[in-house]
Amino acid sequence: MTELDDLKSTWQTLNRNLERQHALALHQFRENKLTRFRSGFRLLVTGQIIQIICGALLALLGGSFWGDHLGVAHLMIYGISLHLYGVMMIIFAARDLYLIKDFDYAAPVLVLQKQIAELRRWHLRAGLWFGIAGCF
Repeated sequence: MTELDDLKSTWQTLNRNLERQHALALHQFRENKLTRFRSGFRLLVTGQIIQIICGALLALLGGSFWGDHLGVAHLMIYGISLHLYGVMMIIFAARDLYLIKDFDYAAPVLVLQKQIAELRRWHLRAGLWFGIAGCF
């Protein structure tokens, strides 16, 4: 009977080790997928940070330009429009960064897909507004 108990104990030990190894492999697989998912947004985040910097520079340049030309209407309007375009760049980039930061990586796939779709919708609307504002 002791041989049967030893065999049973050995099987249980092997089963526990196999379950731990499976859990570790699954965790490593999820971490690799999550790292690849996050790295896919790095370029977008970098672009949005550059957009915020450029928007701040444009807003400062436009603000100082229209401030210097308060007496000339068309130059003042030009400076105000540049200033507002720079502010718009900052706001739209900040919203993109907020949506990216707000991703819940532990959420189910459907929730994450909805969050990505919201980011895509916002990004397309922002592009439309940039196109309209750029015409002027």
